[in-house]
Amino acid sequence: MMLTGHFFECDSWVTLNSALRDRNRTYALQKGVREVVYKHAIALEKFRECVGNRPVRIHSWVRCPELNGETPGHSSTSEHPKGNASDVDVLDQTPELTFQLILEAARAGKIAFNQLIIERVKDRFPGIVDEWVHFSSPDKILPPEKRGLAMRMVEGADGQQHYEVVQKFEFKEA
Repeated sequence: MMLTGHFFECDSWVTLNSALRDRNRTYALQKGVREVVYKHAIALEKFRECVGNRPVRIHSWVRCPELNGETPGHSSTSEHPKGNASDVDVLDQTPELTFQLILEAARAGKIAFNQLIIERVKDRFPGIVDEWVHFSSPDKILPPEKRGLAMRMVEGADGQQHYEVVQKFEFKEA
């Protein structure tokens, strides 16, 4: 089923984890999650406009609790199980450029978000995308101090990855 002009319901439950694919689909279609998925699809349309109306590829959107728990680097406060976050890349655009375009659009008041993160995974799966943009649409799911954060995943002196805040936005309530 088409949610918006460019995003389908099936985009929301996509996963490479074949063992949890059916469970993730069932979870994404349940009442409550499905409504948030629709709202996030509308936010993704705005995201798409801000990156030059280029095709957006979804790597991860809704994650059932089991899938979220098996996802490396997952957070216990992740917005993926709620249907309010997606990990994406944009056709013919580096994740860095996508991140910068969304930051510019946010500064101009054209888009809002809970979190915008450029994420990287080093040497985990050769040949698989190891850099993407995490985008969560504006909602009251997160506490105020965690909303409006633009961050980068960086490697610290200890070799561990952590998040560095690039900018904190104070978006007006819709």
